[in-house]
Amino acid sequence: MVFLSNVVHHLTDLAQAADGFAYVLRPRGFVVVRNYVREQLGEVPYLEFFPEAYAASVQMLSAGSDLEAAFRGAGFALLSFSTVEQPVAESPIEYLSKVKARAYSDLAAISDEAFQAGVARMAAVVADGWRRSLREPLALLIFRKV
Repeated sequence: MVFLSNVVHHLTDLAQAADGFAYVLRPRGFVVVRNYVREQLGEVPYLEFFPEAYAASVQMLSAGSDLEAAFRGAGFALLSFSTVEQPVAESPIEYLSKVKARAYSDLAAISDEAFQAGVARMAAVVADGWRRSLREPLALLIFRKV
């Protein structure tokens, strides 16, 4: 089994990577992909404060159908495609602190000025009692080598 957790968007050639996974896996081996996908970006809470990071994510992330096509082309069958909601913080203040750490790939990709402006927007809303689900949607795709 190959398990890819928030890695796929860092692969420069997804089709080539899928071919490599097919090469190392035995027949009926599995690839499990847990990653953000383009069509779920509107549900990621922090992105409402960082339009530049949203745009970076659109460029960086694949659509679910693109992931499926790349693995299908390498000889995998899609067994399941679902969404899991990952809890990311206990409170808005904790979530803001996590965002300030700038560990998300899309936040690392934007300018310091855009990042600071987004943090200021988010901090102001959190200070005003922002109430939103503190869960982020992640696609979960399970493939089997045929």
